Amino acid sequence: MHRDIKPANLLLTKKGELKIGDFGLARLLKETLPNDDTSAMYTSRVVTLWYRAPEVLLLQRNYGTALDMWAAGCVMGESEINQLDLITSLCGSINSESYPDSENLSAFASFRLPRDRTRKISRRYKRFVKDDKAMDLIEQLLTLDPNSRISATASLSHQFFEAELIPCDLADVGLRFCQAMEATSGNSSSFGAYYITY
Repeated sequence: MHRDIKPANLLLTKKGELKIGDFGLARLLKETLPNDDTSAMYTSRVVTLWYRAPEVLLLQRNYGTALDMWAAGCVMGESEINQLDLITSLCGSINSESYPDSENLSAFASFRLPRDRTRKISRRYKRFVKDDKAMDLIEQLLTLDPNSRISATASLSHQFFEAELIPCDLADVGLRFCQAMEATSGNSSSFGAYYITY
């Protein structure tokens, strides 16, 4: 199995043949017999995040080629309009207020973007990002207007990077992750026990 299907690893020849590249994360599948409970265990930290199958995100470690098929479906479903929809659902509608020059861009008129979306970054991520300075930096990095977006130099001078880093308890991180999973997807008690001890 390849374990990193994404557009950058898919190559097209002049004849229109699809070739798959970058086998750095690829693994041979372990052949198992029926009733064999010693199935192969693989790492769950594979596949570029945006193409990761649900089972891998949920830390299943005995996955198979189905994870590559999920990634292929993600690649096929990608489009600029879908990406803009994801962006506006988080950052709010693109309009003359949020991005003054947007109406002068050639593709702006051709995309029918939602006009009534509000900015939701802080609201959506406050459960996961507890540090106000970190949230402020995220807000500035994800500013729709490129002329108002924080620069690399300014971001490196942001107060988030001036704070003293305090080591965290990994068990606490796992617990918070499990609580977040439980809040968004139902009961995760068995998942939580696995994740914390992993």
